[in-house]
Amino acid sequence: MPNLKCYVYFCEYNDCSHCRHESPNVNEKAECISYVRRSYDRMKNPSLYEYAEDKRFSMYEDDHHIDCFTHNCMNNNKSQCMLNNLRIDMKEDKAKCMNYRKENK
Repeated sequence: MPNLKCYVYFCEYNDCSHCRHESPNVNEKAECISYVRRSYDRMKNPSLYEYAEDKRFSMYEDDHHIDCFTHNCMNNNKSQCMLNNLRIDMKEDKAKCMNYRKENK
């Protein structure tokens, strides 16, 4: 299962680059469709930010099943991402998979 690192810090599921979504989904354009914009501003609610900073030092065990519908990607195997280290980041104002590699057919 992929070790998922998400750098879309204003996503509701992001906790210090760790995705808390149990089964993130990536569409055919390599966009994370599980992305939900965070409903609060960290500067207005610093207690939530401090909690996330404290959790950063704990050990995470990623147990993600990433559903991927980018069928022309080398990392896709039967609609599941099989990459060891997956990175999600903002690109073109979308949360996108940065590890997309088109299959050579």
